[in-house]
Amino acid sequence: MQIRNNYDKEVFNGDIGVVERVDLEERALFVRFDDRTMEYDSTELDELALAYATTIQKAQGGDPIVVLLVLIKQAKALQARLAEHFSQ
Repeated sequence: MQIRNNYDKEVFNGDIGVVERVDLEERALFVRFDDRTMEYDSTELDELALAYATTIQKAQGGDPIVVLLVLIKQAKALQARLAEHFSQ
């Protein structure tokens, strides 16, 4: 996940990509974001973070198609508010 806007690469906070290749000789990482692959050199790696799971707020930058919410049974008030919101 990109954690800081990078206007030169046109990759923005919350964009989620997949590491395609690591070039140890060139000290570079190649990350695919949707339909394009961006190269990061070793000085830019602090712009990236692993994203096994993310918050809805962070995902907003990436314009996700689907957001899954996992709620525990004790979150009854939140479940009720979400049901009311999405039933409108």
